[in-house]
Amino acid sequence: MPVIALGTAADTNKSSEETTEVAVIEAIKLGYRHFDTASDLQLGLVKSIEELFITSKLWPTNNFPHLVLPALQKSLQGVWKGMEECQKLGLAKSIGVSNFTCKKLEDLLSFATIPPSVNQVEMNPAWHQKKLKEIYDAKGIIITAFSPLGAKGASWGSNVVMGSEILKEIAEAHGRTIAQVLKFSYSIN
Repeated sequence: MPVIALGTAADTNKSSEETTEVAVIEAIKLGYRHFDTASDLQLGLVKSIEELFITSKLWPTNNFPHLVLPALQKSLQGVWKGMEECQKLGLAKSIGVSNFTCKKLEDLLSFATIPPSVNQVEMNPAWHQKKLKEIYDAKGIIITAFSPLGAKGASWGSNVVMGSEILKEIAEAHGRTIAQVLKFSYSIN
């Protein structure tokens, strides 16, 4: 799995599919090979999909009152079994989870025949996820970070980490940019 990915999730009020497509094409030209589509973008942009590593998600769309009971009846167990079947059929090279705590992982591992290969969580200098990383490392499950340059998704248009005075001071003291200081995510695998 390529280490660096381009996330295509965007504020739908500010972005368009065309803008995202242009960004993805430029990223491919620059050498990106991992794209986190967040279930929103179909990539018909390269001749061989084998060149790319695409991350997608089963999006939480059952947050309406009339869908609560049916959603609860579809347990994690049923969803995971379906994902395992997709991998067995060759429809997915690997399967994983997002925002799983240590407890949720233990629950999943109690019935999974194929363990998740990855858990995507917010991880950055403001939120290290140290305990979670230790437990996942011990189980051989990769953690990938979303918002490694800061929790942009928490509030569209804000970026706490990139605007951090402490990081600005560290960057200036070492003659680096804040983004270079933030390379820490890469350095801890």
